[in-house]
Amino acid sequence: MLLPSLLSEVSLREFLEQDRKVLILHGPYDASEEFGEGAILLIRDYHDLNPKEIWPDLQMPYQKVKICAVYKNLDLKINFVNHPITKDSIGDKLIAYKIYLDDKEIEIHKIDELIDIFHKVSSQQIKKINALPDLDKVRKGAE
Repeated sequence: MLLPSLLSEVSLREFLEQDRKVLILHGPYDASEEFGEGAILLIRDYHDLNPKEIWPDLQMPYQKVKICAVYKNLDLKINFVNHPITKDSIGDKLIAYKIYLDDKEIEIHKIDELIDIFHKVSSQQIKKINALPDLDKVRKGAE
């Protein structure tokens, strides 16, 4: 399957990556047996998308997202602080993917609906955060 626009969709990425603590990268794993020579699997686990202990009013209907992406001829490493390191362009090397939302595989026709949900929730949350006094922002960051 080719990825249409999900990974390049700005609002989804902004929401998922607004707090790097929710993202754990796994891999790269050798995927050459299934996808041919030079293929690697990289897994992005976004967990705790709905941290009620910090944001009790957050309206996120999901708990976690897992994106399994297969790349061809991508030289990528993950460093000690869980950041991907590569000199290559990533988007044009993507050859397959699967997305799981709360442990259920997502069908391609549901992606736009999910992007809309993530965009709505992230926009609402950003407005709430921006409305906080500076000291409260610091306190929330420490939580």
